[in-house]
Amino acid sequence: MNLNKRRVFHGKFNNYLHVSELRCVVLEAFVNGDIADSPYMSYLNMLEDSDHRR
Repeated sequence: MNLNKRRVFHGKFNNYLHVSELRCVVLEAFVNGDIADSPYMSYLNMLEDSDHRR
């Protein structure tokens, strides 16, 4: 897996959520099985919790 660290951690835009953005390398890595399910699913749960608190 060849991921550019800046692009992975900061994204191309400052509002990247790594959920449905086109060409998101984090989402692509998750779908391809290149990153573990557990951390990504925890991240999604945190996003959902954050949305419910607004």
